[in-house]
Formats: sequence, structure tokens, C-alpha cells
Amino acid sequence: MRLLEVNKNGTATFLLTDGRLLLSYQSGYVRIDNGRSDRLYQINRVTRYKPTNSEYYYHTRVLIPNELDRLEYIINWVKRNV
Repeated sequence: MRLLEVNKNGTATFLLTDGRLLLSYQSGYVRIDNGRSDRLYQINRVTRYKPTNSEYYYHTRVLIPNELDRLEYIINWVKRNV
């Protein structure tokens, strides 16, 4: 994994050993491209919840606002998946 750039908005772009790009946004999102198309996929953790007045489950993405926590999450994700 290698840091390619940090743009003016603070988004860090990493190049993985398999050629995919991984982006870390200041807003707390972490996204990765699949290497074949122009789509980015979120790799943030997902939490499920069920409101008390509903029969359905919903999910939300867990944002990681701290930059060091995001980098730690990225390193652990790369160790598991690349």
C-alpha cells in the first residue's frame, strides 16, 4: 500500500498492491474501487437497527471521523483482504 496523494479537500488516495485505489475522506468515509469500472464501494462498518415501531431492519455506515483511526482501519482492512 502506497500513498499517492492528498488533495486540497484532505482526501487521501492509496494504491494497493493489487492495483486498486483506496480513498480516505475527511468526512469519515473509506471507499475502494473494484479495478474494472468507475464505481467506488464503501468499506466502512455497517450497523443494523430496528426501530421500535417498525418490523424492518435498517442499516447505517459507521463513519470514522478521526484520521488516525481511519488509517488504522485501512491497514487492518488491507491485511485481511489484499
